Formats: sequence, C-alpha cells, structure tokens
Amino acid sequence: MSFSCFRSVWKVAALIGAASVFVHAECVPFQDAKRLEGKTACVTGKVLKVVQSQSGNWFLDFCENYRECAFTVFVPRTDAQRVGDLTPLQGQQIEIYGKVQPYNGRSEIILKDKRQLEGERKKYVPPDDGSLSFRDEHNGEFHGPPHHPSTTPAQRARDQGLPAF
Repeated sequence: MSFSCFRSVWKVAALIGAASVFVHAECVPFQDAKRLEGKTACVTGKVLKVVQSQSGNWFLDFCENYRECAFTVFVPRTDAQRVGDLTPLQGQQIEIYGKVQPYNGRSEIILKDKRQLEGERKKYVPPDDGSLSFRDEHNGEFHGPPHHPSTTPAQRARDQGLPAF
C-alpha cells in the first residue's frame, strides 16, 4: 500500500470516527430512552400532552396513551414554579437533558430546571443536592388516571356520548 493510499484510508477512518462521536452526542428519540437508563442523556420527542396531577406534579406525555408510552418527563410539584409554565410545550418537538431513570416500567427524566429543555446544546443537569429521590418525590403516585385533571360526571358522560343528567 502506498503512502498516499494509506493517508487516504487514515482520513476516511478519522472522518468515520468523528461522525460516530457526533451521532453519539445527539439526542435520542424518546422511544429509545430505555437503553439509556442510568445515564445522563438527551432525549427528544413531540410533546402531545402537558398535564398536572391532582397532587400538583406535572407530566409531559409523548404518546396519546401515556400508559403505553416508553418515556415521560416528570416535573415535581416542588419544582413546578421554578420551571415555569409548560403548557406552551404541548405540540412542540423538545429536547430534554438529564438522567434517564426507570419508573413504573417506563423511562423518565425529572425536569427540575428549565435549562434542561435546552437539550444537547446546553447539557444542563441540575445539581444532585440530595433533595430529590425520584421515588420519594413521586410519593407513590403512578403515572395513571390521577394525574389527569378531574372531570365532573356530566363531562365524563358527554365525553362518552351519553346524556348528562
């Protein structure tokens, strides 16, 4: 192999290596978040719903049926004011950076600071001050029916196509 051919092979190998580092640094789709559990990473997806639980915690849902979704973003009620209004995120493609954690069979990132929403660009992770154990902060609350705003019996009847009394 001639020296010029070797140099060309070296350049191609360097480009492939640089490209693989670049790909690794990008955000992953929310459907693939499970493989990153336990790691700090950037996850991306379109927020379909922004909902508040009865206890004041917030969730960013990426699937029509959150029960079947592989990933969610959890905002503890204690951090909701600091994070600010999340409702404008509904319908938006977002990037969130943080530790991907398992919870109740799904993956999640806990959003404690709005800077986490700057994703890969910022790579901001809130300091671990020991104030948040994600199991404690959830307070046993499953990402289930209680997190959706309560409705009246008349609203439920209307939604089911039944006459309201």
